[in-house]
Amino acid sequence: MVTNTADDGTGSLRQAIQDSNSSFGEVDTIEFNISGDGPHSIQPMSALPTLTDPVVIDGFTQGAATPQTSDDAVPNSNPPDKPINTVLKIEIDGSLAGAGATCFYVTGGGTVIRGLAINRFQGVGVYIQFGGGNRIEGNFIGTDVAGAIAVGNGADGVAIVSSPDNLIGGPDPEDRNLISANFRGMGIFESTSIGNTVQGNFIGTDATGSSDLGNEIFGIHILGAANVLIGGLEIGMGNLVSGNDRHGINLSRDSSNIRIQGNFVGTDLVGTTAIGNSLSGVRLLESSSNLIGGATPGASNLISGNEENGVFIEGPTSTQNRFENNRIGSNLSGLAGLGNGHNGISSASDVGPAQSFLGNTFLGNDLLAIDVNDDGVSANDSDDAQPGNPQNFPELTSVTPNGDTTRIQGAFSSLPDTSFHLEFFANTACDPSGNGEGERFLGSDTVDTDGSGNAMIDSLVSSSVQAGEFITSTATRLDGEGSPMDTSEFSACLEVTEGMGPTPTPTPEPGIECDNLDFDGNQIVDSRDLLQLLMAVDTQDLDFDLTGDDVVNDDDVFRFSQCWYMMTGMP
Repeated sequence: MVTNTADDGTGSLRQAIQDSNSSFGEVDTIEFNISGDGPHSIQPMSALPTLTDPVVIDGFTQGAATPQTSDDAVPNSNPPDKPINTVLKIEIDGSLAGAGATCFYVTGGGTVIRGLAINRFQGVGVYIQFGGGNRIEGNFIGTDVAGAIAVGNGADGVAIVSSPDNLIGGPDPEDRNLISANFRGMGIFESTSIGNTVQGNFIGTDATGSSDLGNEIFGIHILGAANVLIGGLEIGMGNLVSGNDRHGINLSRDSSNIRIQGNFVGTDLVGTTAIGNSLSGVRLLESSSNLIGGATPGASNLISGNEENGVFIEGPTSTQNRFENNRIGSNLSGLAGLGNGHNGISSASDVGPAQSFLGNTFLGNDLLAIDVNDDGVSANDSDDAQPGNPQNFPELTSVTPNGDTTRIQGAFSSLPDTSFHLEFFANTACDPSGNGEGERFLGSDTVDTDGSGNAMIDSLVSSSVQAGEFITSTATRLDGEGSPMDTSEFSACLEVTEGMGPTPTPTPEPGIECDNLDFDGNQIVDSRDLLQLLMAVDTQDLDFDLTGDDVVNDDDVFRFSQCWYMMTGMP
């Protein structure tokens, strides 16, 4: 029992920890019963003893201290969406503890630390090493007892090093930590730090979830760890990671099998206002086989309002990462754009292969929705077997609305004899680049390229579109087992117009010249020649001027289709 705020001696926190460490074979509980209303501030004059034996340190036993109550501001939203109303009465203030001092250094495992404000230490707020199965819940780490003022710790708010199966936060309201204004919010380090979970926390904001109290660099930093869950699929499991002064969530140096699901990254607690992280919302550096979002209900992250990219991927060993069903740049409803200051998703020129982007929606990002190689729109080319395996995007030529369905046609060229997953989107406006974002997901289809790498697109999706919307598409290469590999940038926009449909079957004109249509020299006139002509419309290569008017446009495409009909009899 802690009964005073003294640094040591009977009734002090230091003495209680020493007594617990000497009590082997049972889990002790350190409770607080300091006279007066509080809050009470304990100022250690040096680092507290290491917690070598399992113990529960429970600040909620002090007087009128109470944990967070219900969380129902936005029903069915994974992240916590109600301000933290935890009442804390015990503060551990490290301002007098000395150089590099850590508040709680936990090595024994099986420890619970709850209901405390932990601030002003030059070292780490809570440092967990070796022994696993610890729980850190219901604390304010880096702020005052009200969760309103930044009084951060000099290193991590929480650090986990070579320790498995720890839970920081949790799915229930009373588990929620506020971890803000530290050097780093929290870090998980080393390959033996497996099975850790970070859930339901506010990381980088104040207790209201509406103001910036960002950590100095990252909100969450994973370095070389594996099998970590950040967020989760159920209500209350997602984290709010916003306002941090570099990246919101940073995976680096061989971090693998990390699942980032159900979080808000860069917004306020209800997903309507930007509280951006100063660099990217999520960054992957030399990290592989990670899942951001997912196909399971509840897996979607909201990644919006960040000052640079929503997501940034870099490093040649960053491979096999999947980004699925996230909302990138929009507000929670998906109806308005908060944007990200650069791209929605961007990959550096040195990134490894197999970055797949599936079912995500994009709105309001300042540059591109997807930017492969971080260099603006990458024109389609004839060689997709390049470092990083960048893919060509589809070339859309026709959209036919038909009630609740839509027919989308076009052409695609990439690797030969390969299957590709195509996704289609509708947008209220086209991106200034002329290539799309992906505001509303319409559906998907699969095409197979022929031996020359060409495929025609003729897809029917179970979604309606309206005149004035802009249709865009992406292509994702599939491996031999049908697993997604590399995703393209977005296609050029195709506007839906009244009465739009497939190009009518052309009527041959007497005396029409149909020579020199075999652009690629393969002795036949086929879809590959059409694709080259469509690309020439963008590049204005006058070698493809079939009508002799010194411009390559729809007239040349129509002339090609007339000749196609005359030579094949096929529309």
